[in-house]
Amino acid sequence: MHNVKRVDYEAVSQAEREKKLKKVKHYSKLSKVVLKAHREGVFSSKMFELTGSLIAINPDFYSLWNYRRESVIRMIQANPEEKKSICEEEMKL
Repeated sequence: MHNVKRVDYEAVSQAEREKKLKKVKHYSKLSKVVLKAHREGVFSSKMFELTGSLIAINPDFYSLWNYRRESVIRMIQANPEEKKSICEEEMKL
């Protein structure tokens, strides 16, 4: 990025590197689980929650948004009387 000072890699402590690596591994594992469930057509409440947590980490992951949209559509079709509450909760994300 412009006007952002680079941090010397050697100046970053080992603990900070391990912390970042742990976050990256968690994100990678979580995204693999969610994408596999999407390929298999799993639309459970757990997967809905996981997509929300992944989108909170990386909102530019468009495949997750599509999966979440499909989940919302299925939830509305299953419970048409709860359409308003489902949509309100989705808008909070």
